[in-house]
Amino acid sequence: MSSILVISPFVMEIFPKNCPFYKGIPIIAPVNFDTTRASDDYKGMKLIFARHTETDWNKIGRIQGVTDTHLNDKGRADAVILADRLREFNIDRIVPSSLARAKETAAIIGNVLGIDRIEPDGRLVECSHGKIDGMTHKEVKEKFQKDYVVAESARQEYDFGPFGGENRAQVLAREHALLTDLKNKYPAETVLLIGHGRAMNTLLGDLGIETELTRGNFLVLDR
Repeated sequence: MSSILVISPFVMEIFPKNCPFYKGIPIIAPVNFDTTRASDDYKGMKLIFARHTETDWNKIGRIQGVTDTHLNDKGRADAVILADRLREFNIDRIVPSSLARAKETAAIIGNVLGIDRIEPDGRLVECSHGKIDGMTHKEVKEKFQKDYVVAESARQEYDFGPFGGENRAQVLAREHALLTDLKNKYPAETVLLIGHGRAMNTLLGDLGIETELTRGNFLVLDR
């Protein structure tokens, strides 16, 4: 078994009071997880997984996918908070998705923590939902009805191919390729990965981590 930390600056908004991780603000709780599905290739790596902070589309529930949206004022403020909570981890390098909202989150964190090694990578972008990108969840369900329901969970098989997007296997293939490259290039570094909801939770689920990563939270994986 390995361990991770679940850190949330917004615990009151995210976890119910009967949640075993509820320790006050901030929450810093050790979590055991099953690594039987994770590749041995990643042993010895120290990775921190975080999601970009808020955009206007997040606020109104519009599906972003690979649409290149930007942080709003709250997102920029939250990125500063996130940076402060990451301070103790002595991050060597930040690898954000190549989408603007992730790069902007990374730039703010890098500025606060004095990290200039920031390397955007397209393999960490959000899952493409095809023609669903740009729609609200309500609009999608009204237009596509049952065709969308089977694609909703990042923890299960999904396929946006019928809409011109990606499926779970395609998302995992590019993300695992990135982790392999990081292992080879920076084996002794602590690397912060900044990604997106569906794509990053797809990867975490495949690594055997059942904790859902939400905005404002990060997971520390020290294997």
